[in-house]
Parts: sequence; C-alpha cells; structure tokens
Amino acid sequence: MFNKEAYKGNKADKCIYIFFEIYMATILLGSVCLYVYSDILYTCIKIIRYICYLAFGIRIIWDWKNGSSITLPIIFIAIMSILISIYSNNKGIIILLLCLTALRNLDIKKILKITLIMYAIIFISVILLSLLKIIPNWTYSRGETIRYSLGFNYPTIAIGTYLSIILMYFYIRKSNCKFIELFLLEIVNIFLYFYTDGRLSFILISIILATMFLAKFKITKKIFNNNIIQKIVKINCYIMPILISALIGVLLYLYSINNTFAISMNKLLSDRIEFTNNAIKDYKITAFGQKIEWKRLG
Repeated sequence: MFNKEAYKGNKADKCIYIFFEIYMATILLGSVCLYVYSDILYTCIKIIRYICYLAFGIRIIWDWKNGSSITLPIIFIAIMSILISIYSNNKGIIILLLCLTALRNLDIKKILKITLIMYAIIFISVILLSLLKIIPNWTYSRGETIRYSLGFNYPTIAIGTYLSIILMYFYIRKSNCKFIELFLLEIVNIFLYFYTDGRLSFILISIILATMFLAKFKITKKIFNNNIIQKIVKINCYIMPILISALIGVLLYLYSINNTFAISMNKLLSDRIEFTNNAIKDYKITAFGQKIEWKRLG
C-alpha cells in the first residue's frame, strides 16, 4: 500500500541532502583563491548559501510539524549560540546550529559519503588547475621555506582539506582499506607537505594512516576491539581536551616568563604560542566572546 507520508518524508530527505552538499561545496569554494578575486563568484556563493539557509529552516519547521520535538538541549544551545553571535558579531555559530538541527534525523554515513565525493572532486580539480597555472598558486614564505597554496587561499588550507578527506574516508571505509590505498594516500600526503609545509596536518595524517595500517593485522585488530582498550580510548577522548587546554595554559605562562622550553615549543608550533599570548594581553576573556579582527601574516 502506498504510504503518502513516507513518500513525502523520503523526498524531503533527498532535498536536504542536496542542499547540504551544495552548502558544503560553497564552504570549500570559499577557500579557493578565485573567491578573493572574483566579485561574481563571491556574490553567487553568498546567494547560494542564503538559499541553503532557507532550505535548512524549512526542513526544521517541516520536522517540527511532523512530530520531531525541540528538546531542552537544543533550546539551551540555541540561546547560547545567539548570545555568542551577538557578543562576537559572528553568525557562524548560528548557521552551524541551523545546519545541525536540520540534519539531525538524517543518515550521517550517507551525508559523509556524498560530502567525501564532492570534496575530493573539488580538491583534486583546484590543485590540478593551480599546477597547470590555470588558476593562481600563491606563495608564502616561512623563513627560507617557500610554501605554495595550490589554488587555495593559504597553504595550510590545502593540506587541511586533505586531512578532512582522510577522516571522512576512513570513517566510511573503516578497516576495509587495502595496503596499496594506505601507501598511495601517504604519497599524496608527502606531496602536499612538500608544497605546503603544513606540518601539523602532515603529522596527523601520517598518524591516522599508521593506525589504519596496524589495524589490518589480526593482533592489533584484537587489541583495538578489546572492551577495556575501547573504554580507555573513550575516556581519553573526554579527558584530552581538558588536559590539552591545561597544557596550553601552562605553556602560555612559561612563555610569558621567557622559559626556554616554552620558547622552543613556540618555534616548533610556528609562533602560535606567541600569537595566543599577545591575544590574551590585547583582549579580555569574556563569557560569550567578542569581535576580533583577524589578520594573516606572510
């Protein structure tokens, strides 16, 4: 028997998948160097994004009318998002909330599969066009090292996008990947590092690939699937952000008193500790954030 409501629901799901992927495409295209130069591209992307926001809003209303409840956590997060948006003059968190609320009843794996394909196509196209000199390949200097943006606005965006692709790829593939896949993915990682000098993303990608390599063996697979190990990993996922935040606080204090270890770590982290230390001096830490003008160096 034909179920009219189920048919409408399936059609609505397909529509929101499409709008989400279009929105994600505009996010990635907004990081391409042409976005800075072309007023037409800038305007088109902006209009498309607003259409996507409208689609997300309609989806939320549609879900609500069809029995999807608006929970207390959603209300709390919405209030916090509005406050942060007002104080920081940044609409990004409101848009993120809108997007996540619209997608909350959809299949995450399906979303990632479509996003992965779309990201890979745009990513490869931009890099090839930059290497063929069809679009600009901007250069930046870090000391004596020349860094290439490979068609994106900044070198770290190129290798950072590859990190996102790697994470989506292994979420979908899990341990089903072959050794040759891991080898080829690491070759691409080395290639991107050679051009961009994006150290953090390069290290993270190498760690992920090494972990997936070890996961191919029965012994390590048994270790990874052990309940105790999984609990330890889960606990660490909760604890690590707190420990890292505490470590950053300690490093900032040590750097402020000219500690040699903190100064060495600052060099290793491309002056990020220095920039953070300067930001804390120049701006007060407020409950809901504040508007700060970002400036890029080099």
